[in-house]
Amino acid sequence: MNIPVKIPNLGMRANTSAFFDKDAVKGALSEMERKALSKASLVIKDRAFRIIKKRGLARIPRKLQEKHPGAGPTALFNKGLISGKQRDIIIREVQTPKGSPAGTPPYTHTPYAGHQASFLGFRRNLWNFYDASTHAGVVGPSKKGRMIPYLHEFGGGLRLRTWVWVPQKFTKSGRMRKPIVMKLPLGQSPSDATKWRPTAMIDSVIYPARPFMQPAMDFCIANGSIARAFGGTFRSTRGPNAGYSVRRG
Repeated sequence: MNIPVKIPNLGMRANTSAFFDKDAVKGALSEMERKALSKASLVIKDRAFRIIKKRGLARIPRKLQEKHPGAGPTALFNKGLISGKQRDIIIREVQTPKGSPAGTPPYTHTPYAGHQASFLGFRRNLWNFYDASTHAGVVGPSKKGRMIPYLHEFGGGLRLRTWVWVPQKFTKSGRMRKPIVMKLPLGQSPSDATKWRPTAMIDSVIYPARPFMQPAMDFCIANGSIARAFGGTFRSTRGPNAGYSVRRG
């Protein structure tokens, strides 16, 4: 499947009213159908969640997160609660996390609590819902955040613009703090545009295929968990944005 370079931020598009616990879905399906579709899509979702591993991310100790909710590594360092080395490692691994080997499921690099991107991550954004147009349960990555799941699933290219934010704060020695840099696909901008400024630096990045939904589907077919949910035969169909649908028949 060819992946267009300029398609921005594609994922599963679904209204939360299509979730299996909503009244509209309950009214559209028999209880047996709803449970079968829900369970079949859930086992795929759970398998995809499990094969996407957390890697390359130093984390703020849980006790510090609980005592200082929302505090980042710099704030904790300024309070003397972590060392400068710990702060630098956390910041470096959040900004430049290592990717998984080509051909294997992608890693999740979910940032520490309080980071502006802490809500991102493949494992946090897998959805399953009912698609009335196909009478099927659909499972796959959501559109929430700046995820690019189709590039991981199928491989492809993307152009990234570098954005910079210079905190208007000074260190104890009186020097301006170092700028913070991040890269976003062309056409996207940071959630807080008052802080970030675009630069002229644009990189072309090639993503090798790192499928995660296909292996999850294959595993659930092989171990019979989908068939057990339906109590018989079923059909599976791959969608255009790395998602899958399952139905009886």
